[in-house]
Amino acid sequence: MARQLLADEFSHKPGGGEAYVRGYNRGFYARGDEPMERADAAGAGDAWYDGYADAGAGRRKWHLPRCKAHHNGPGGCGEA
Repeated sequence: MARQLLADEFSHKPGGGEAYVRGYNRGFYARGDEPMERADAAGAGDAWYDGYADAGAGRRKWHLPRCKAHHNGPGGCGEA
């Protein structure tokens, strides 16, 4: 149920909502040696990088795809 709600929320993303949720989760939980290099080599989409960036910066899960002010102007939303 929760996964379907997320898929519906992100249905406007490239590839559709389910693909975005899968990619984001893979990025958010990426571990091991050089996950960014492996993602680059595999051609990971924006969803993977959104998840990876949120986790790496210590932000709450789903911050980047939900925060409308994150990339706006100086300071954005205030979260790194």
